[in-house]
Amino acid sequence: MTRDDTNTQNLMIAARHNFVVKASWWAEKSPKIQHEITEHYARVDSNLSSDTFNVVIPLAGNESQAGSAFKSTVQHYGLSQKAFSLWVWDLTDTIGWQRASAKAGVVPDEMALIMAHPAPETAQKAPTMPKTIKKVSTADDVKCFGDTVAKVFGDDPEAQSVRQFYQNIAAHYQAHDDRYQTFLKLDDAGTPVSTICLFDDGATIGLYDMATIPEAQGQGHANILFKHVLAIAKERQKPIILAASDMGKGLYKKHGFQEVGDIAIMNLKPV
Repeated sequence: MTRDDTNTQNLMIAARHNFVVKASWWAEKSPKIQHEITEHYARVDSNLSSDTFNVVIPLAGNESQAGSAFKSTVQHYGLSQKAFSLWVWDLTDTIGWQRASAKAGVVPDEMALIMAHPAPETAQKAPTMPKTIKKVSTADDVKCFGDTVAKVFGDDPEAQSVRQFYQNIAAHYQAHDDRYQTFLKLDDAGTPVSTICLFDDGATIGLYDMATIPEAQGQGHANILFKHVLAIAKERQKPIILAASDMGKGLYKKHGFQEVGDIAIMNLKPV
């Protein structure tokens, strides 16, 4: 499989769809989060000044249409002095957005690599969940998940936005809905140290929010958690997608993931 073949492009489109649905998931449940999906973009506004949770995902449009949509997006967040991030997927239908953002002088702050694991041909039952892995099931668990992710940001102000986001959605979490599942990895003392989220949009499964607190990194916690949740995902016999950094892609390749494309991430601050 190469990045230019039809299957790879279809996986990129499917991965973007999973990301859009996941990004809109809480907006449909929490009154504090707004979202809008048009033919040209999907936009999520968390009502926080955070480019982690205020996200715009281009979907289509020529340079003129993308330029107009880009300007309206900047105005939308600018009116309330919110930061946001623009996630431009390397697909032919976002070329207009790539040109429009470049024309506006906006350049990528970082790149993310989309990787995919093919759907298993046969059902594979996941092993019993280890005692050191906890499935999030209550509002307090959701807040604990948020606190764990926030610790990765250290003293950065973004940490408070992460905590606030999960506090806002905690009351709306539905543990019985297996389309959206989150997990915590505990250390020997029972302290949460790693996180991961599984999101099933019906066609693909996305793995998100993979994080380990600084003092627990390099101890194998993330690998144990990832392997178990990957086994859960494989039970569903659907393609599995995730976004990886250059540092993390080696681990995912060992688990059968392949590179399918890139995302240019542009973080824009209020002016």
